[in-house]
Amino acid sequence: MRYKLDELLNQITTRLPTNTTGAVTAQVLRDLLTDFVWSFRGATAYLSRAAAGMAVPLTTVFQVPAALFDTAYSVDNSENEAAVGTQNIVAKVTGSYEVTISATIEGAVNEEVIVAVMQTGVANTLFQQRVQLLGAGKPNTIDIQALLTGVPALASIQFGIRAETGTPSVTIGPVALISRLIPTRT
Repeated sequence: MRYKLDELLNQITTRLPTNTTGAVTAQVLRDLLTDFVWSFRGATAYLSRAAAGMAVPLTTVFQVPAALFDTAYSVDNSENEAAVGTQNIVAKVTGSYEVTISATIEGAVNEEVIVAVMQTGVANTLFQQRVQLLGAGKPNTIDIQALLTGVPALASIQFGIRAETGTPSVTIGPVALISRLIPTRT
């Protein structure tokens, strides 16, 4: 079971009493140590597309491109789950999440696009990157590192993209969206 720091400290006092009666068994120690490991392990999930060349038509409104990701992986589905079908990573517990977007984007020369970490359909204004595209055959690499705090349970973490102006089409891939639950310390 995952515990916060103050809860873990309480577990030590509760589950490891003074051992004058033999109450501290090997099983009690194993269970407590297992809870410590689970409590400080970050649950990671990712969506990715290794292949290049998915065309995505854009508008000036942020979107989560349909069928962009073709691979999903989750270390612990009970806390942080990636789903190819919805193109989301679902934060299953309230907490802080470290999010990474890494993408290669190609499009018409001088077109501008904005890539953002999105939370349940809303682009995070702190974690966006504006890119002026270089033209056909000249891909741009985008890397965004984000720390999302206070993410509510069942929120979606998403890759978002929009055009600065107009309705250009861009080619995206390879691309990855990675989310890691940061263990709670207090």
